[in-house]
Amino acid sequence: MNHSLVKGLARATNGRFVFIPPKSNVDVYVGEQLQKALQSCITYIKVKWNFGTEVMSAPTKMPPVYVNDRLIAYALVNDTMLVFNHNSSVELNTDRSQIGQAKIDSIPKVVINGTIARLAAKALILELQHSKLKQTNVGSLQPRFQQDPPSTTPIMMTEEKEMTKKRIIDLSLKYQILSLHTAVIGVEK
Repeated sequence: MNHSLVKGLARATNGRFVFIPPKSNVDVYVGEQLQKALQSCITYIKVKWNFGTEVMSAPTKMPPVYVNDRLIAYALVNDTMLVFNHNSSVELNTDRSQIGQAKIDSIPKVVINGTIARLAAKALILELQHSKLKQTNVGSLQPRFQQDPPSTTPIMMTEEKEMTKKRIIDLSLKYQILSLHTAVIGVEK
């Protein structure tokens, strides 16, 4: 099995997929997957970081959260002088209501080795690498009914690709993470 195929399946299905062994009854596995897919879930989750400074959230678009699932969200903060105080908090909202709020009521001991920042940057880089450009057509998926939006041009799509590539390179270099557009060369003396 191709390693990147497995990773792609996991990413596309939010970790929910199953391999069906040869000569197995497919019905059981399909039923399990359908049961998971039909569960209620929370969608359109937004994370609001109340730190008093600009925050880059990773992932930028939160996946659906099912019962007994976990949601990992990172905040990348460029302000090295940021101090967590008792007014800092994190809010989880949907398009309809607030789900919860976590207030920082104690100052944690912070180890500044960059591990969490690198995890956040890696999550953001992966999201950028696997993101799709905005749809070039609007309306129906049938070609005869599609309308081209007036603002989307091949030049704009190229610019958007280049901006995404630049963001990936900037994050990769800043946090020392390999990506599709960067490489590390080691020299031994």
